[in-house]
Amino acid sequence: MNLKSWKTSAASFVLVLAGVLLFLTAHPGYICKEGLSFLGFFALLPVFAAVYTAPRACILPFGFIYGFLCYAAYALWLYPYDGRYFFSAAGTAGAVLAVVFVFMRQVGKLSPRRGAYAMALVWCVYEYVKSLGFLGFSYGILGYTQWRSPFMLTAASLGGVWLPSAFCAFTSAALCAVLQSFAVRRGGAVALLREHLPPLCMLLAAFLLPLLFSAAERRMPPVPVKKISVSCIQHNPAPGRQGIEAYREDAAGLLSLTEEALAAAPGTQLVIWPETAVVPPLVYYYEHKLDFERYNLIVDMLSRLSRLDACFVIGNHHRVEESGGGTADYNAALVFDRREKALVPPEPHVYKKMRLVPFAEYLPFAGRLAAPDAGLWKRGREAVVFTARGVRFAAPICFEDTFGSVCRRFVAGGAEFLVNLTNDSWAQSPVCQTQHLSMAVFRCAENRVPMVRCAASGATCFIDSRGCVVQEAAPFAACSLSGQVEVPRAPRETLYSLCGDWFAWCETVLLLWLVVCGILRERRFKKLDGV
Repeated sequence: MNLKSWKTSAASFVLVLAGVLLFLTAHPGYICKEGLSFLGFFALLPVFAAVYTAPRACILPFGFIYGFLCYAAYALWLYPYDGRYFFSAAGTAGAVLAVVFVFMRQVGKLSPRRGAYAMALVWCVYEYVKSLGFLGFSYGILGYTQWRSPFMLTAASLGGVWLPSAFCAFTSAALCAVLQSFAVRRGGAVALLREHLPPLCMLLAAFLLPLLFSAAERRMPPVPVKKISVSCIQHNPAPGRQGIEAYREDAAGLLSLTEEALAAAPGTQLVIWPETAVVPPLVYYYEHKLDFERYNLIVDMLSRLSRLDACFVIGNHHRVEESGGGTADYNAALVFDRREKALVPPEPHVYKKMRLVPFAEYLPFAGRLAAPDAGLWKRGREAVVFTARGVRFAAPICFEDTFGSVCRRFVAGGAEFLVNLTNDSWAQSPVCQTQHLSMAVFRCAENRVPMVRCAASGATCFIDSRGCVVQEAAPFAACSLSGQVEVPRAPRETLYSLCGDWFAWCETVLLLWLVVCGILRERRFKKLDGV
């Protein structure tokens, strides 16, 4: 490698590091707790420049370095929990982004005049694809940097989080294309204007679309709402504690906070406990009486709750006997309402978590790869919508509120608002909580329904139907959060709630068309050169 190549490689490497810094600063994280959202529009500028200018041999390692550093620093809270998960997640992100960098370089070269825009399209499709399937993971998507922007949340109601993400990526691409043209001094001012005006006008028109939609919404008659009184119980358990004594302490704390909340707000209709707030499977241990200490704990807890006039939504490890023998364990939400049925014996309505955390909650071929007592869950199949106290709601559990497609299923099934049960206490990190919250607000904006988040240690909060956090409990404190949620009587359907991830599908089809056209163009030029 000659001196010029060394200088080019060094400059490109500096650009990669600048891209890492912008990624981490734009997202909620350790540099800025809530993230600097405006930097999301520039986060990919140095990345595109590096991919475009770096020597071919450097693209793969630069992509790995970028992915590893971004996700290692973004999800640093994972390391104290389990170093193996931390290095696996960061290493996987590095390997995937190494491939993405190579693909961006190839697609960019297929479209010399619009290379930066082609790379932005590759990035957008990569973000969508990485959220799909068993290994789907939504953390770090560029659109989530805009979680505090009402304008971008309005855009999400049209195309999901994929539209704000595209705005960020294509703004970076436009800046990169203009700067590259100036750097190589390609033509005069008129030539530069002629080259860049069409894509810039298209980008500006795309930005105007959410503004026009928002203005049109303001002219529409307001949606009638009903007010639902809710209390969320955040008991702030110590992570990792197990055994009957730990379960008793947790139950005592939950019950005490519940009774205090209802005494302070006597008209409360829904009381919500976090994900796996009660660990022993309520129904199973009551019916089978296999462990009398756990049985007595369950009976005492349900007896105290039965004296309170509210509907209870409880996160529980739910065990079911299967027809072929054996049992299946689910991460579940149980709904009890004494106005419908007595709490003892327990016969709750149940939702079983559908989207499980890969490797932590679920493994493919778990029967072959994992021991029977490995603590893995079975996946639920039905998007259950509960009806209680005059309102229809769904209870996505923890990780599920990071996926637009999951929450859209609940809304399509008739849910008027969402109740998210979460337990991020294992991470012991306010950064982890804020990153999770930054994704949850998009589920409200996408479907125009409010959400109540009840977390074991935070972020317990109320989110309105436009994605704005209106009330939040102090993190890492045993407390309750009570208030009224304005629930639309008939939620106004959005383009996203009607059509789902249509925008991401269009990006994917456009990328495939671009690649095919580029390959055909190259072959035609090679034939002409041969002639």
